[in-house]
Amino acid sequence: MKKLIALVAALAFAPAAFAADSEVSHNAEYRMRYNNDANAKFAQGSSGAYYNHRFKLGLTYRSGEKFSAHASLIHNNMWGISAPASHPATFSTPNAQTLMLVNQAYASWMVSDDFMIKSGRMPVEFGDGTIFAENDYESTPYAFDGLNFAYDTEFAHIDFFMLRTGETAVGTSPDNEEDWYVFSFDIKSLPEFLKMANIHLIQYAKEDDPTEANKKASMNFGLTLGGDAGGLDYRLTYASQSGKTGPSASEVSTSGTMMDLEVGYAVPTFMNSRFALGYHNQTGDKGDDATKSTAYQAGYYDIHANAGLMDVVSWNGTTFGSTSTKSVTDGTNSVNLGLTDMWFVWTMMPMEGYNTAIQYHMFSAAEKGALSSGDLGSELDLEATKKYEGGLEMTARIGMLTPGELLKSGSFGTLSETYQKLYLQAKFNF
Repeated sequence: MKKLIALVAALAFAPAAFAADSEVSHNAEYRMRYNNDANAKFAQGSSGAYYNHRFKLGLTYRSGEKFSAHASLIHNNMWGISAPASHPATFSTPNAQTLMLVNQAYASWMVSDDFMIKSGRMPVEFGDGTIFAENDYESTPYAFDGLNFAYDTEFAHIDFFMLRTGETAVGTSPDNEEDWYVFSFDIKSLPEFLKMANIHLIQYAKEDDPTEANKKASMNFGLTLGGDAGGLDYRLTYASQSGKTGPSASEVSTSGTMMDLEVGYAVPTFMNSRFALGYHNQTGDKGDDATKSTAYQAGYYDIHANAGLMDVVSWNGTTFGSTSTKSVTDGTNSVNLGLTDMWFVWTMMPMEGYNTAIQYHMFSAAEKGALSSGDLGSELDLEATKKYEGGLEMTARIGMLTPGELLKSGSFGTLSETYQKLYLQAKFNF
């Protein structure tokens, strides 16, 4: 009996002893959005309103200074005109509208003071978010299964990611895979006017045996610079890619480039204003050579931070009406238009806790082949945000996307109506 009491006592004190050097923390976010679309995708009368909300719970466990684990759980729900057909009436059936999604789940090991290994499902972000970004604005942020080796020194921070984004024919031979190998190098020892200098190198491979119809391989290289001096700020990203796609018998050589540049000037004495001009260009493809493609293939970039706040125009191709900018007939060939975006931004803080922004974008085709016009249209966004004590943040925005001459032509079905979107959001962090 004494031995039993001693065993129970030992077990009772074991968790406390084990947890003496451990720590568990948590954070959460809840947000509700209301969207009202008028003339959606430029079609007259195609209007509707819908709501979506998201609850995100973050859990972090630390064991001493060397080991930690993190999980991010997300619940999304939508109702209204665009609600999924699976939207349940009583929420008693497990499906995408009722369950919590494990968006992130990874463990970290600090091998030494300057070397760390991370394993599991994790976000990947570097530079200014134009190549890889977490995309937390979206309902489900990007996360990738894989390994991360990080080395941090006084002069640089180095990341190497081994990621898997797809796997087919599991359990058979061959086991087809879709893999990314990402190298990111951030230079720390920089002059005063240069705050960010990032170099990235990415190898992508997608296997597809035995037909090889979807086989792909590419090498991507790029540079991001950013900084400020005397009220002037800037950021620049240049990326180049080359590779091959398709079966060996009819292989297509791929290449493409992208440049994204923004220059801003701050005027603190005028309502804490900042004025900025930007330029984005990604190559398209004339479609006149079946053995080559010069269209830039955008990756997991920050969607909401680029190409307008309505999130209609995309670096990965945009469908207007029933036609995608990736495949537009110019009378002879199927042209990938690519994208050119020139914009103006004015942000200001007229009162404490209030932030407002005006954005104006002009979109055009980087490659138009034999088409008479490359004008895709323009977008105007007006946004206001108010922050309250306790973690509450309210945002209101209206966006108007006006079709250009190219969208009014027969290639896109003669689209002529201005697409308008009203957006309201309440977000609470705790």
